[in-house]
Amino acid sequence: MRKRTFVSILAICVALLFPLIVAHGAGGRIEGKVTDPKGAAIAGASVTITDDANNRKFTAVTDKDGRYKAEGLPAGVYTVVISATGFVQVRQDTVKVEEGATVPLDKRLEISSIEASVDVAATGSKGNSDPTYANLRTLGKTAQDFSAAYATVNNLILIKEGAAFNLKSGELYFLAPVEGRYTAAVFIGDGEFALAPPTEAERNSLQLFTNEPSITEQFTTLTIRFTDKTYDQVKTSPAAHMGTGGPQASRASDLFRENQLLLRKRLRDNSELRVLADLYAPERPGFFYAFINGKRYSKLVYAFNPLGIPEVSPEEVLLFSYGEDDGGFWSAFHRIRSTTQARRVVQRIIV
Repeated sequence: MRKRTFVSILAICVALLFPLIVAHGAGGRIEGKVTDPKGAAIAGASVTITDDANNRKFTAVTDKDGRYKAEGLPAGVYTVVISATGFVQVRQDTVKVEEGATVPLDKRLEISSIEASVDVAATGSKGNSDPTYANLRTLGKTAQDFSAAYATVNNLILIKEGAAFNLKSGELYFLAPVEGRYTAAVFIGDGEFALAPPTEAERNSLQLFTNEPSITEQFTTLTIRFTDKTYDQVKTSPAAHMGTGGPQASRASDLFRENQLLLRKRLRDNSELRVLADLYAPERPGFFYAFINGKRYSKLVYAFNPLGIPEVSPEEVLLFSYGEDDGGFWSAFHRIRSTTQARRVVQRIIV
């Protein structure tokens, strides 16, 4: 009798407990995929699901494929907020979750703008009256501005993120330094630009414009804007012979002024402001922009910005053309942080 009573009590307890277990694993579900403007998956995006009426919050993080899943949500109305570094946060209100149902919620995040800020003392004067900024804006108008330093080069190779510039023969003229730093140069001669994107997706993107997964382009002039170690790389290279003056300083000045007009009038890019930001923050890693006057593609631009390029952020490398027939973003990718991967890319470029 006691045994039967014990079994009965145990059965009743299990019967009472079982529904509680089922209820705990039930509920609704919200799931989806988070992508960038190109449709590529965004990994590591934060998804916050809030039920303000009942003071409940659930979180999820997207996987390598950009997918997320939040299960076991009690029936109710939720607000979903999705955010990721370098992208504009999105918010979806009034997401209704029902018991046992799945709510699909895919989101495409827009790229957030990256602005360079410069602190100017509150003296009542206009920001563009900063003397360093004014100096940057006025430099390059005369040949004298390109007479302080130039280099005769012979197979000088500059390796940048995913790209190589081979200055085979010619002269590289540097714009006069500002605050002790060189920030621009013009090459006149025979050169070659090569780029090999490190990812298959970006190789396919480049192929849409060039019919090849990589690019090699010959050029006769090259205008460079930079705050990285380019000047030091040239100065210490055995492939460069440094001097002052230079027979083509006047032409270098003309080419630089054309680049100034291009940036200010057509591309709407205040390069001097970006340079100023780095001059005031010398510990920051520098950028490198090259305007390539190629024989096939005469309006090609290679850009590396360690802070991210606003048009394709969070990517830091961009190859694009502003030409009428071939204009567009040809390839964009993250900087190559892996030494092994960097060596492979360089070998693929140089070979």
